Amino acid sequence: MSPQKSTPPLPRANQIQTAKRTRTKIRRPTNSQRLGEARVTVGEAHHPRYKFLVTLYNGGKRVERKWFKTKGEADTKAAEYRSQLVNSGIQAAATITGIDQALVMEATAKLAPYGKTLRHALDHYLDFLGRTARSITISDLVDRFMQAKRREKQSVRYLNDLRVRLDRFTKAFGSRNAADISTEEISTWLNGLGVAPVTLTNFRRILVVAFNFAVANKFAPSNPAKDAIMPAETDSEIGILTPGETAGLMSTFRTELVPLAALGFFAGIREAELFRLDWKEIDFDGDYITITPSKAKSAKRRLIKIRPNLRAWLEPHRKIAGPVKPRASVDRVREMMKEDRRRFGFGPPGTETPAEEAAGITLRPWPHNAARHSFASYALAKDQDLSGLALEMGHNSTAILFQHYRELVRPKAAEAYWSIFPDSPSKIIKVRNEFSESANA
Repeated sequence: MSPQKSTPPLPRANQIQTAKRTRTKIRRPTNSQRLGEARVTVGEAHHPRYKFLVTLYNGGKRVERKWFKTKGEADTKAAEYRSQLVNSGIQAAATITGIDQALVMEATAKLAPYGKTLRHALDHYLDFLGRTARSITISDLVDRFMQAKRREKQSVRYLNDLRVRLDRFTKAFGSRNAADISTEEISTWLNGLGVAPVTLTNFRRILVVAFNFAVANKFAPSNPAKDAIMPAETDSEIGILTPGETAGLMSTFRTELVPLAALGFFAGIREAELFRLDWKEIDFDGDYITITPSKAKSAKRRLIKIRPNLRAWLEPHRKIAGPVKPRASVDRVREMMKEDRRRFGFGPPGTETPAEEAAGITLRPWPHNAARHSFASYALAKDQDLSGLALEMGHNSTAILFQHYRELVRPKAAEAYWSIFPDSPSKIIKVRNEFSESANA
């Protein structure tokens, strides 16, 4: 029978490591008492020399701990800790007035249903004060945001759109801290604008971008506009003019406005792009119009065909170069176009003048983007080319055209629309008579 082997002693390093692990092994407390947010515990522990541990906690954090050989010594230290806590509480309470005590009781009662204490409320408010101390007012935020966009060399049109919309927001919240604006406040403000869903969406989009800038620069802890109200999409009917109405308007516009009107109705160019268009960008020999990136809403170059009736309307006014817009301010040109549309019967209903009433004129509302929408509707009905039309209009895809313009008008109405020429008064009269009621006639 072989002799039993003895276990060799552990190396010195292993003995030290084992002792360290032993010293950190603590049993669950045998006694724990809480005083407000403070707590004193007495527990047993494995230790080479000590068997008991007393720990003082405050606000969930360990403040101090002591090791003892006997339970009596540990209990004595625990009692000492509790006495200190009671005395400090009495001293603090002695400095609190009756009103303060009532406020403390009220605050404690109101926080209780949420499972929170005055400590939670204090920490939350101190965090808020820290955030707002680093914040700036909405007025300052808008100024810095606009400066940043100018440094990015954004288009003048985009910058003007930002300024107009953000100025309205600044009027409501200009003196407030950016860190103090809530999602509910932004939603309420957006609802109170009283604008169409598309316009409301544009306001919201710009606020999201502005507050992203605030978050990136530590002026706000989060973006309150990101979760603000989002208007529901509506399948509103696209407002277009009948061939008769278009023909009548084209013969009503004053001479200097005819090129702008023709390019709107028969090329679908946006109003803002029209006001920046130059005659040199209309290639009569190549039969196309170039919308340059600097003048396009999408900042992308696009070409538009010069259709036969558009050429006929533009030829008498043709120039080598120079603005297509009359030599007047943009605001004045818009006013002139409103005046001419009103002479044909388009204007805010209920605002008829005595002279208009005497003439039996009842004003009709002007459809939003009527010229561009009319162009798209009649071009699609005539050519049946979604992809080509999307490129001409500057759309990224055919989805918008397919959703809003497909089968909006009939081929016969489209034929009449593209037969509106300036040099055939009889043809215009015929179009006005046959297609004065509906584009689907």
